[in-house]
Amino acid sequence: MTNPDEEVSDPHWQGPEIIDLGKPYQHGREMIFSVGVRYLTITWGNQRRFWKEFDNISDPFCGLGEAKLLVQVNWLEVTGKLSMGELKRHNGDSIKTYEIFYVVSFNEDAYGWHSAPVKFTVKPRVEPLPFIEVNLEEYRKKHGQWHEISGGRFPVSGEKYVEFGMYEVETAWWKGGMHLAGVIIKAVNDDDQTAHTKRDQQGGYSCEKL
Repeated sequence: MTNPDEEVSDPHWQGPEIIDLGKPYQHGREMIFSVGVRYLTITWGNQRRFWKEFDNISDPFCGLGEAKLLVQVNWLEVTGKLSMGELKRHNGDSIKTYEIFYVVSFNEDAYGWHSAPVKFTVKPRVEPLPFIEVNLEEYRKKHGQWHEISGGRFPVSGEKYVEFGMYEVETAWWKGGMHLAGVIIKAVNDDDQTAHTKRDQQGGYSCEKL
């Protein structure tokens, strides 16, 4: 019998070169942009022994209705690129800064995250350091629920594109059991310098598409 992984010409899942944000979702007085996992580029994402097929999630929110399960990898790399002009078109000049969040959850038997801190990058960026490094072990302990993990802030600038990514390519440590639903992009409140919206306690957002 032929190994199905051998039939895949490209072992990596390729999202679009430039992500089309589409219309934002309304949450209260705010707008949230969402990018589903299908539109991200995932190294080894076409190899089912590393990443499972896309699967619907039970509590979809703000356009994120499916997830991809990371089975096992020692090279984690997920990236995306979007148009700065799309953000400006929807919000004009009223928003100066955005923050990007990766929406993930962990299985009870997820493993390998305690010794493999993940780096998050965004370009252009607000923070002085070139990346944010996060140990996901604390999120793994709260398995079975969705988490928003900050991937950094970026200014609304004259740059044409925003590029972002999450990486763990340095330790060669095997890790698995993480579901990735995609990313959401939120405006940052200039008064308190925090992203406006948090998930409702019931799980998910009360969102309406504009």
